Amino acid sequence: MAPLTIARIPRGQGTVNYRVETNMGRFFVKSYLPGADLAAENAAIALSERARQTGIATAHPVRFASGCYVAQDAGNAISVWHWIEGEVRTKALGSAALHEIGYVLGRLHTALRGYSNSLATANKTHRFLATSEASVRAQIDSIENALQAEVHQTGGTVFDITAARALVERRVQLRQLPRIMKSLPALSSQVVHGDYTTLNLLFEGDRVCAVLDFRPPEPFLVSWELGRIAFNPDLIATSDDWLKQAQAVIEGYLDAGDGLAREDILFCGRVALIQLLKSLYGIKQHYLAPALLQDDLDVFWAERHVSVSRMLAQLDEVDSMLVSVTK
Repeated sequence: MAPLTIARIPRGQGTVNYRVETNMGRFFVKSYLPGADLAAENAAIALSERARQTGIATAHPVRFASGCYVAQDAGNAISVWHWIEGEVRTKALGSAALHEIGYVLGRLHTALRGYSNSLATANKTHRFLATSEASVRAQIDSIENALQAEVHQTGGTVFDITAARALVERRVQLRQLPRIMKSLPALSSQVVHGDYTTLNLLFEGDRVCAVLDFRPPEPFLVSWELGRIAFNPDLIATSDDWLKQAQAVIEGYLDAGDGLAREDILFCGRVALIQLLKSLYGIKQHYLAPALLQDDLDVFWAERHVSVSRMLAQLDEVDSMLVSVTK
């Protein structure tokens, strides 16, 4: 295919993305960053194709002559996808769209349940459940040292002031982490999407017309993926109705079919809160290793920090809602 026009799409942190008009139509092209694990990326695309073959709406990749989905040449690596017309919606999602998000995830988890012995407990699950308060505090120390050096050198910015305050708050919030971790029962692990967020869903109206950007197939907590999308910082930080919105996602998930473990759903809020508490994604990149689209990550960090405060304050209500919808 011969490219006619190439336009950068300013979205995505792991790849540089383009819309390409060719003599054979419009395509989406992902250019991988140096050091990317291309075998893992190829496996992720194969997982997406596995989901598509079971009836899940996913993006359709172009397979190269080598048989792989990722092509390499002279140090560059790309994957090419048939273009899908659709809209990314991260905020102002109505109940129908939220139900659809949960429903599609439930179908996806059902479709992937038997994938490559996916019911085996994963190393990733063990690492998540072994998260310690001390390890997160050590990360905060590193970030604060870099922040102070930045302020000393430049005089500081508004972001520096709010970041310093947020890190102090996070140290206090982390006192809750051991108690919440201990409250978890044994939870299910299987191969999951790995990055099921609103940024990786395309909508046509209230219908999800494509699930994008699967991560390499590795068993992980079902409750993590469900909690992460139901208690989405985009919604929690910007809406007073975030608990009702989370309920709409959970109800959609439950409507997707059978075989969904009740405890995975009951504790998905607590698992989501653990993820938010321990993660410094965004602020860590700002001070230690800036990302491709750091301004987006700065906003993301701020929303996640607000979400931690709100979920901690209303954790009993979160638990009560999850009990009510699973009766």
